[in-house]
Amino acid sequence: MLLRTETDIDATSFAAGPTTKKRRLEWVDYAKGIAILCVVFGHTVGGFQSAGLKPMSGLHEYVTQVMYAFRMPTLFFLSGLFLRQSVQKKVSVFVLDRLKTLIFPCLLWSIIQAAAHQAAAKYANWGPDFFDMMKMLPFHPFGELWFLYVLFAVSVLILALHKMGMRPGGIALTGIAIYLFQPFFSADHWGELGLACKFSPYVAAGFFLSSRLSPNLVDLPRRVLICGFIGSMTILCLLTPVVSHRSVVGGPLLAIFGVAGMIALSKCLARDKRFKVLRYVGSRSLPIYLAHPLATGGLRILIVDISGVRTNWFVIGIVWVGGLMFPICLDWFARRTRTDWIFSLRRERLSIPSVGVDGFSSPSGIALKSARLSP
Repeated sequence: MLLRTETDIDATSFAAGPTTKKRRLEWVDYAKGIAILCVVFGHTVGGFQSAGLKPMSGLHEYVTQVMYAFRMPTLFFLSGLFLRQSVQKKVSVFVLDRLKTLIFPCLLWSIIQAAAHQAAAKYANWGPDFFDMMKMLPFHPFGELWFLYVLFAVSVLILALHKMGMRPGGIALTGIAIYLFQPFFSADHWGELGLACKFSPYVAAGFFLSSRLSPNLVDLPRRVLICGFIGSMTILCLLTPVVSHRSVVGGPLLAIFGVAGMIALSKCLARDKRFKVLRYVGSRSLPIYLAHPLATGGLRILIVDISGVRTNWFVIGIVWVGGLMFPICLDWFARRTRTDWIFSLRRERLSIPSVGVDGFSSPSGIALKSARLSP
């Protein structure tokens, strides 16, 4: 049985009736679970590739391009779904909450990862100096943690537009307009500013659709959802070889089909109780995102560089699973030793798996005021 709160359900019940709230919470966790699996897999194989340990085959390159097309847009879109409730808060409360849940863990884990990287510099794929990385930290977080910086910036922008009286449709159009500036602010030269331009329309789209998703969508027949998933992913797979996810037009085009496919699949999986593990993985998305580079990098060094085991897909699979299990175990330990502040400063009285207002799962959970038991 899962312990849940009224607050928790309300934060995820965009346009949902009372009979659909529970299932909507579940499908979001499934969607985040799929996305985070793809993120960890991509970083795992990318680490081997950067170390020159596994040549990039044509099939792997193709699969990687397909995953790139939807994994980050999915996470940004899901985060946008939860902004509708959050922007109703006072500006100071909203910003402070985002500092606690996004910026603090981003800074802390940038320092942790940079220190670990420096300690293992002999085996690292790239070798910037620790102090040089710390100088850049206020503007450029370590490695893949750029996502949290960008999500913070886009969330604050949407808050500002909302407080100025702009309607959700206008905010969505603003996100698209910002995206059109991407060619002038490429991530290679502008860092997080360029990434904010690239991913802002997905957060804005989630914000816009949060109150417009059909309440009956979750009740579509399973065969319709399966057909929607297969159709969307088939189009995505056919377009990937001819359309680059890095192009201004190709990126959103591929993302639309990828995100639509993930929503259809997640809603279908939410009806099947055999995949609870995937839902749990989604519920721990933030700890996994923060800690998986330490696990995947450390296991790769231990198994391949130190032990001398020959690289193959079985070894890569072990490192991938380890990249998921280590953050989950670390999160479990932190919540039971009251050190879960390493993942978020949002401290509460009881820790439960929950979907946070930023779209990630809050490691701390939500304080119980009107708790109830649900199967």
